[in-house]
Amino acid sequence: MLNHISWPQYSTAILVLTAAWYAYVALRFNLFKLKTATPDSLPAVATAPVIGSVREEPGMQALPAEELVFGSSAPDNISDQTGPADNFLTEAQTLADATANKTDFLALLELLVCKYEHDELNFQALYPQLRLVFDVTAGEWPQHPTP
Repeated sequence: MLNHISWPQYSTAILVLTAAWYAYVALRFNLFKLKTATPDSLPAVATAPVIGSVREEPGMQALPAEELVFGSSAPDNISDQTGPADNFLTEAQTLADATANKTDFLALLELLVCKYEHDELNFQALYPQLRLVFDVTAGEWPQHPTP
């Protein structure tokens, strides 16, 4: 259908039409006037205040920022970041709260230990921190290499 038009001719036509369109839009919407506009050349509506001036409340006064002290800036020694050990203890405690059967808990804990093994945690030191409703002896805890 359009075999008599080559790709270079088509590309040239598209570029010329695009340039003509942008030239039309620039002239139509006064692009050149807006680029050279100064505050003096703007209409009066653009320079009129939109809201009224600031009025202080009765009995109030403005203070410098140095006088506004809200509290001490001493560090509180609270760490908001949790590490793998905290995450492990949280998940293990959730397992302990969800299972009342010691056998099921130890099986699930073994899976959890496998999840955290790459973090090189000392699980033997973490186990006593769990609050359990049943007693677990040292030989019953999941065995794994310690770091």
